[in-house]
This record gives sequence, structure tokens and C-alpha cells, in this order.
Amino acid sequence: MPNPPIWKRAYWSAYLAWHLAQQPPLPYLPPDRLQARQDANVRRMVAYAYRWVPHYRETMSRLGLTPDDIRCADDLRRLPIIEIADLQNAPQRYRSTQFADDDLLRVGSGGSSGTPHHIWHDTAALLQSAAHSRRDAAASRQPLGRRSSYRQLELSSPHGTGVAVRRFTRAKALYPPREPVQRLVLSLGDPPEVNLPKINAFCPDVLSGYGSYFGRLFDYARESGQALHRPAVIVYGSEAMPISARRMLVEEFGIPVFSVYQTIEAFKLGFECEAHRGYHINHDCYALRIVASD
Repeated sequence: MPNPPIWKRAYWSAYLAWHLAQQPPLPYLPPDRLQARQDANVRRMVAYAYRWVPHYRETMSRLGLTPDDIRCADDLRRLPIIEIADLQNAPQRYRSTQFADDDLLRVGSGGSSGTPHHIWHDTAALLQSAAHSRRDAAASRQPLGRRSSYRQLELSSPHGTGVAVRRFTRAKALYPPREPVQRLVLSLGDPPEVNLPKINAFCPDVLSGYGSYFGRLFDYARESGQALHRPAVIVYGSEAMPISARRMLVEEFGIPVFSVYQTIEAFKLGFECEAHRGYHINHDCYALRIVASD
């Protein structure tokens, strides 16, 4: 993927900075203001999809709908739910025709549901998502205090979505040569006995990754009697952390634990704050509803 010209990268840097500046207070706006933001975003989204995405244009025309008929998030119930099988069988129907291949990042589900599939994200969407990270970071980074830089070790796939997104956005926008976050990615495929000494060598302030792996890692450290560097905070997503593992991390090791709620279709659905009483859903960004109890 060739890098865009410098003026375009500067534009995307300004775009990211503008979105970053707005983020921290947004999840805590009064409900009526959040609802108004969500409904305005829904109207823009539907108008865009009707113009550029074959599935929505054809489906809405078949149902006798136009973008003017979808005025709020609740109106989305008038559209049929897209199943994973639909994305697998005809993926191009759900891709915007506005963009060339170089303007899109294709990311894939690992198939935890038994049905792997792919989604495309454009540059603007990925940079907005990067800005939305400031919302959960405002909560989960509180244990770090006022420090301006820190080390983050991520336990995931070296070829996973997070790595691909960072590579893509750094090719599209200008980032400072020395970023405040020093990162290291270790593979989930390696057992705890392989990753433990690497964690101790890096001494991360933030440990992030898949929820189930942390229980295995700290269980191994405790049972083997080996020392394990204790980060200031653990942030997990992608899959649940067993309750017993979370209790061990908080009560035995004294490490605050936060969760983020994310999918490849919607990177920043929600996050856990310091109250630890559930998720703050990014209501203005995503129209979320429960369609089945299972």
C-alpha cells in the first residue's frame, strides 16, 4: 500500500486531532443530547449507505424506503438484519463503491462463532475509531496518574486487527516520531512460560489483550513461583475474562482491571469505567439493540 502525498497525510492528521479533542466528555453528555447526536449520525449513515452501498440501495428500494424515511435509530428496525452468512456469501454487496482498494482496510473475524468473515473500513472511520479510544483511555488510564508517556504490552496476534489498524493509520496520517505510548505485541499463541520473561523485561505499565489469557498467565506465575511484573492496569477485550481470574488479579495481585467491548464491525462499542458496574455504550457512535436473548 503506497503512502499518500504529504499534504493528504497532513489533512488526515488534522482530521484525527479534531476528533480527539472532542472525545472525553461525550459519553457523559445528558441522554437527550446523546440521542440527538446518535439520530443525526444515523441520518448521515443511511444517506451515505443508500448512495454508495449496493445492499442498502437495493434493499431500501425494494421496501419502498428512502433515506428520508429513516430519521432516528429506532427507524433502523424497518431494515432487515444482516446475518454473518450474508457477509460471507456476497461480501461486495456490503462494501462502499466510493473507495479504491488502497483507501480501505480489510479486517477479518477470527471465526470464534464458527463463521469467519471480513469487513472493510475506510480511513476516516479508522481515524474516528482511534479518536474514540480516548474515551475508554480516560477511564482505564487513571491508575497511571498524570504521566505523559507509558509502556503498553499487548497480548494478541502479531498479525491481528489491532496491529493492522495501527499500520494502516500510520501510513495514512502523520504521527509524531516519538509517540507517548511505547508498545510491544506478544503472541497469544505462545504459552505463559514463553511470554512471562518477555513481560518482565519490558515492564509494561498497561497490559492489554484477550481476557482468558490473563488468568492463565497469572495462574502460571503463582503456581510456578516465578516473579511477574505487575502492571498499573490490565485492559481486556475480544473475549470474556473468567470471574475467578478477574477476582484473582484485583484481590490477590492488586491490579485494576477494565474491559472494552468491541467487534470487527464496530471497534469501540463500549467501555468499563472506574465504577466497574457495566459498560458505557458509545451511544452516539453506534445504534445498538438486543435482537435475541441468546
